[in-house]
Amino acid sequence: MAQIFPFRGYRYNEPKAGCLDDLVSDPYDKINGELQDMYYEKSPNNIVRIIKGKTYPNDTSDDNQYTRAAGFLKTWVDEGILHRDPEPSIYVYDQEYAVPGKPGDVRTRKGFVASCRLMSYEEGGVKPHERTLAGPKADRLRLMRATKAQFGQIFMLYPDPEHLVDNLLDEARAEIAPVIAKDRFQDNHKLYRVSNPQMVRALQDIMLKKQLFIADGHHRYETALAYRDEMRGKVSQTDDYETIENRMITFVSFDDPGLLVLPTHRLIKNLSGFVPEALIKGMEEFFELEMFAFSDETSRKGALQSVSESLKENAETGHVIGILLHGQDQFLTAKLKNTSLLDRIVKDETNEDFKRLDVVMLHSIVLEHLLKITKEDLAQERNVEYVRSMEAGVDAMAAGGYQAFFMLNPTKTVEVKNVAAAGIRMPQKSTDFYPKLVTGLVLNKLSL
Repeated sequence: MAQIFPFRGYRYNEPKAGCLDDLVSDPYDKINGELQDMYYEKSPNNIVRIIKGKTYPNDTSDDNQYTRAAGFLKTWVDEGILHRDPEPSIYVYDQEYAVPGKPGDVRTRKGFVASCRLMSYEEGGVKPHERTLAGPKADRLRLMRATKAQFGQIFMLYPDPEHLVDNLLDEARAEIAPVIAKDRFQDNHKLYRVSNPQMVRALQDIMLKKQLFIADGHHRYETALAYRDEMRGKVSQTDDYETIENRMITFVSFDDPGLLVLPTHRLIKNLSGFVPEALIKGMEEFFELEMFAFSDETSRKGALQSVSESLKENAETGHVIGILLHGQDQFLTAKLKNTSLLDRIVKDETNEDFKRLDVVMLHSIVLEHLLKITKEDLAQERNVEYVRSMEAGVDAMAAGGYQAFFMLNPTKTVEVKNVAAAGIRMPQKSTDFYPKLVTGLVLNKLSL
């Protein structure tokens, strides 16, 4: 049961703030040092100063990235750089994007932003699908305590095979002019503010019957739950809009034709006593291995292309991963010999949908069983880094510092739905929904 509400969002006032293209950013967890610098240079009002501000050697408990974030928010509101919408609203949010690696393939993913009543996972109304990491949740909680506001979007999926929501919101798309922000990939993010009470109530009635599934933003959702529990009894709130009981969320239908999931690949580091030949020998018990040798950069590109094609060919029929190991002039593909081998290793879970996931195969057999990387190691990110691009992972291996690179097919949306509905969490970073929801189109400042 999804209880959604309109809210009075804060948005950039472009005449004072500058061009919206220069003000929005990637989600905080995608922003590395290089992107942080880029966003700082784009505009003194870029949202990155709040969601992932720079740290300095002389930072103290009274002056740090979180207190500075609160200061930026207050200043931008006081100076009219951010203005509050006059009526409680929901916000239609459409993304026109080019599919990476497929020139000419342009799609639109349709959604809307609303405030949603928070539910614990135990209540059953919201289903997670991934495990979370400890560090990001602590970081986001410190930011929320300092700013008392919600910035990054949570990407929530819901079933709507009859397209009732999109049909309802098409009226808004036809009659309301959107604000448009172009992200660093040159994709368009369109936001339409809808304050019509009848339309809002109709949307609330439709969503009240929906089961929700977190696609992206597990850390932000769990942080909102933690903040809610922390603040209960300390504040008194009487409205259904900007309250600690709600979280700003972007909703997208499972049945939206613009929904796309990309793979997330794994780089391995900091393993003591790692021996590539020993790993290969251990994998031979479980996998049929195929070698793609290379001798220089040109042949390396050709070998990587062969690995990519092998993954695509086996996406529906086989369990295959691609591999590059430190010091070796070859790629490998590893195809599971028999799914019964997964049953032997994955003993603590009986759900068939979960056990048959390629990411579970990689984590259970290779990372945990053969390389002895524990679930705690994964949660703390001691031995694994995540990359979207195969080419970026291969380049990182060539630059040194990593011991292995594992390449995966993307998890399918139906797999996400089935596993989450069963109440099971996939390993960290099992999905990469594309494009990301940009931060800065609309903010929710809590009434505390």
